[in-house]
Amino acid sequence: MWRYGRNPSDYRIIGQPVFTTDRFPADLDTTSIGLTVTQPDDHVVQSVLDEMLQYLTGDGITMVNRCHPEPRTPCHKLILFRQTYFDAERPRTDPIVCLNVLSLFYSRGRGHELANTLEWVLGVLEHRAYLDGTRYYETAECFLFFSARLLHRVRNEALHARLSQLLRDRVLERAGPSGDALALAMRVLVGAAVGLRLERDLAALLPLQCEDGGWEPSWIYKYGSSDIKIGNRGLTTALALNAIAALYPPQPQPQPQPQIQPQQEQKQEEEKTGESFCTVEMTPLPLSQSPVTVTSVKHGSTTTGLSSSPSLPLLPQARRQTRGVTISLKAFAKGVYAFLFSRNASPMPSQT
Repeated sequence: MWRYGRNPSDYRIIGQPVFTTDRFPADLDTTSIGLTVTQPDDHVVQSVLDEMLQYLTGDGITMVNRCHPEPRTPCHKLILFRQTYFDAERPRTDPIVCLNVLSLFYSRGRGHELANTLEWVLGVLEHRAYLDGTRYYETAECFLFFSARLLHRVRNEALHARLSQLLRDRVLERAGPSGDALALAMRVLVGAAVGLRLERDLAALLPLQCEDGGWEPSWIYKYGSSDIKIGNRGLTTALALNAIAALYPPQPQPQPQPQIQPQQEQKQEEEKTGESFCTVEMTPLPLSQSPVTVTSVKHGSTTTGLSSSPSLPLLPQARRQTRGVTISLKAFAKGVYAFLFSRNASPMPSQT
């Protein structure tokens, strides 16, 4: 269990820590992912970005002991690499962590503040320094996937074109049926982000689906010191479903046209013709199912049984359905009058 302090470096674990230390700081990696997903108020994100700028390495290539260089250190050296933790005592770097921090900065229009960090990750992509994974991420596809997330947030046309072309070339080099479910799904998603349909990779992904509809967990993360691997079935399944939808998006269902209620139809007809209408529910009566077999006729004091006409077979009971019929009140009145007075009746008296 975690016990949270006011500062990111004050996070501690309650109980006996497993595979880690009692004091464990927050990291820039998951913080960046969380903020790009949850999208809190801008002033909250801006304050986090300002704090992130404090955790920069001084040399950009080798790991250094001091996270905060002396004031005399040239400023341009402060933005080469991102640090992993909100902790000056843990100067860790990872190119995928850099990608996620860059995605957050570019989503808020501040990507230019990490120009040298961007150049470094572009160099990692160009020179294929990600093929064996990174310090904290297991596969090459992880680097390509998070590069594609950065691509979605870049608005500069020149940078977008450069990153898009690099990603396109590198994902084509990885294309094929090899890899676990997570790697295949990530590959398909990266291809879709740069306009490629990696059908073979998707074809290799589909048979890996389990009977319950999900996919088995695949390794994505690992501890930097012990190399213990971490996977999650929900993450693998979510990315697999997104990969399928990327190549075969669900067809939009036609929206049913709203039906005009009978009352509205009736009102519209009344306004059109100037007549009044009413709706009558009609239900047919059931057929008689009792045939007549014997007729008794009484002659004086003797009762004689007479055979009736041959019995009719039982008729199947018709399905009785109640239906509404809309009729004109004027036409209904005329019909009633014609039925009552057209035969054996005097004509209506004329008005005098």
